[in-house]
Amino acid sequence: MLRDGDDGPADAPPVAVVAQTSPVISQASPGATIAEDPETQSPKRAEDPTVLSLVRKGDRFLELGDLASARLLYRAASERGSAAAAARIGKTFDPIYFQRSGVRGARAALAEAVEWYRKAIEMGDETDSRQRLERLLSHLRTAADAGDAEARDVLEAVAE
Repeated sequence: MLRDGDDGPADAPPVAVVAQTSPVISQASPGATIAEDPETQSPKRAEDPTVLSLVRKGDRFLELGDLASARLLYRAASERGSAAAAARIGKTFDPIYFQRSGVRGARAALAEAVEWYRKAIEMGDETDSRQRLERLLSHLRTAADAGDAEARDVLEAVAE
């Protein structure tokens, strides 16, 4: 987790680490069964070690504050059926997550967060993603009421 003025650990994995994982990504087993992820209580392909590995690696990058790398890994896992990974992508765009975890040097993307939480819900992550989405929408309503044009625009787009 990055703090104000912190560029991250000096020994943070380079972006090349992500590229080194790509051969593993192509070996996902499409027939894996669905099970509960104990951390998020959301369905995911728990028996697919590639998906689990992608999510874990994404989590490590997220802990380092490398949102871009975390998103790449989560996206690969969500494309293989992981609702938890889709929820985590939403989190990487969510201003509430940014505030609570101390993310600095990145800008939240409200519409992206809403979109990914909705995808996660559609994929089966009912509880966690629905709660995050409701918190985010409440945050957006408050910001829109205070005159935030971006929040108002996102709320209008969500209503369509």
